[in-house]
Amino acid sequence: MASKRQLKKEIILEVTQLFDEAIILRSLATGQSMELELEELMDDIMIFTDDTLRRIDHPDGKDTPALVKNYYRQLR
Repeated sequence: MASKRQLKKEIILEVTQLFDEAIILRSLATGQSMELELEELMDDIMIFTDDTLRRIDHPDGKDTPALVKNYYRQLR
C-alpha cells in the first residue's frame, strides 16, 4: 500500500463517480418512489464513505505488521 492518503483519494474518486451516476439517474427518474430509492442509495453511499474513511485511519492490530497489511487488503 502506497499511503493512507492515496487510498483515501482512490475511495473518494470511486464514490464520487457512484454518487454522480445516482444524481443523473435521479434526474431521469419518472416516479416518486424511484426518486426516494435513489435518495436512500445516495445516503447509503455517504455513510459508506464516512465509515470507510474512518476505518483507514484506525487499523486493527497496530503492533503486528501482518495484521495491518491484511486489514488494508480487506478494506480495499
